[in-house]
Amino acid sequence: MTMIEVYFVRARNTMALILIAVLFFFGSGIELPLIAATSQRPKLIICLVADQFPCSYFSQCADKFQTNGFRQLLDNGANFTACRYTAATNQTACNLAVIATGAYPWSTGIVGNEWYDRRKHKMVKASLIEDSAAGSEETTGGTSYSHGTTIGDELKISTNGLSRVVSISALQSDALLLAGKSGNRAFWWDCHSGNFASLTHSSMAHPAWVKKFNERHYSEKFLGKNWQSSGAVSIGSGSAADESFYTQFIATPWANQMLIDFAKEAIEQESLGQGDATDLVNISFPAFEVVGKNYGSFSPEAYELVGRFDRSLADLLQFLDNRIGAANYLIVFTAGHGAMSSPDTMKSQGLEAGIVEAASFRNQLNTALSSTLGKANWVEAFAPPNLYLDLSAIDHSAYKQPDVEKLAAKLGRVTGVAEIYTAFQFFMNQVPIGPQIDSIQRSYFWGRSGELYVIPKPGFAFASESNGTACGSPYNYDAQVPLVIYGNWFKSGTYANASNPADIAPTIANILNLNAPSLAEGRVLSEALNWTPRAKYGKQNK
Repeated sequence: MTMIEVYFVRARNTMALILIAVLFFFGSGIELPLIAATSQRPKLIICLVADQFPCSYFSQCADKFQTNGFRQLLDNGANFTACRYTAATNQTACNLAVIATGAYPWSTGIVGNEWYDRRKHKMVKASLIEDSAAGSEETTGGTSYSHGTTIGDELKISTNGLSRVVSISALQSDALLLAGKSGNRAFWWDCHSGNFASLTHSSMAHPAWVKKFNERHYSEKFLGKNWQSSGAVSIGSGSAADESFYTQFIATPWANQMLIDFAKEAIEQESLGQGDATDLVNISFPAFEVVGKNYGSFSPEAYELVGRFDRSLADLLQFLDNRIGAANYLIVFTAGHGAMSSPDTMKSQGLEAGIVEAASFRNQLNTALSSTLGKANWVEAFAPPNLYLDLSAIDHSAYKQPDVEKLAAKLGRVTGVAEIYTAFQFFMNQVPIGPQIDSIQRSYFWGRSGELYVIPKPGFAFASESNGTACGSPYNYDAQVPLVIYGNWFKSGTYANASNPADIAPTIANILNLNAPSLAEGRVLSEALNWTPRAKYGKQNK
């Protein structure tokens, strides 16, 4: 047999073996790895976060949607209809940290929108700005209190800094929480000046294009105008824009469109999505939460805001199609939390509901403790759900801290309060078993959480007014949120299996073949993946 004949025999045998192997895999039910719909990674990832957005908005506002806004995402993206946060403190700051890090408060330390810092003897917010000045357009030394890396941090690590991470919001804390420690830029709307301010890393100067954007005085053309169909209330009462007007402006669809326009400018001017490495843009929209608090989450105003946002979303998608290319970007849409109906509306329908006024609760509990233990300032602070006892008062008394905690928990069970757990119970791992126990434990972080963790009853909220609503409970109306991922890397369809906003970061990491963020607890949403990556980013030099 000649060498050529040997070669053909071997080739024929090899092909036969391959055919047998393929038949074995298909016949045995073993799934072969999915093959990429496109061989490239996304050039740009856009994460859109509505601070407050109940899942029911998709059905309740469907008649307001155009074909190329939410419908485009829902019809052509992966829609996870059973997405739910699995921690109890469903406040915006906590859950923005979940989205960015894939981890919950027991790991990140973000236990609320704010909490009491005993070292500073004051309330602190989830973000920290050291050199901030009112009206300043550039800020340095800022970060968030969150532990662990974000997906943006991991993206920059993997590409040796070539990837760029930009976060944008109408609120400073939102922008900083999403940016991560190494994000290139964080931009937010400054209500003192009516301009975008920024946090810059690596001694990067405040971009000239941002100054030009600010010179447009975007918001001022809406002074004295009303965005609601009723036309009952206008924003800004004077002839000139001031801090009051800028604050009111946040709660309008114009503010949402402004954030979209600013993001488009950032993508254009910073050439995001144009390099060899994937870039990430995070945008949060606080208007949804503010309108929910002012008018009610299921009010005509809230529905109108959703409908107007649909148009802004369509505008963004059209821009990305033209600038980046439809096959080159990935969109994630989710929310910081859901929302309950206003207590007044619920009571009118015969349901048990109401408001637990936070300051009154604190004062009543302090009075009750004083009548039993002796007059003292037993309660130092209350940032629902975390109540902080005055440890100095306990040290100077004849009582032990666990005993005071236990008594306070008993006395605090007033109307509207479902349960109170103590720090000693967490320390001893003796928190009573119940339906919310796992979510409560995920929300407790030693050193920041209070001596008491106070949970309202369903239908009740810690707030100061009843015309709107407040978030922060472990119940489904606060915990369940939309999650839609749109792009070639996902199979379109509806996915009803359990999912979690903590899954976002690990899933993006899987698509890009990166390490998941350091504390990530979520899973990869593999049921919807349309791609299994083959190679990691190589070492790249700046």
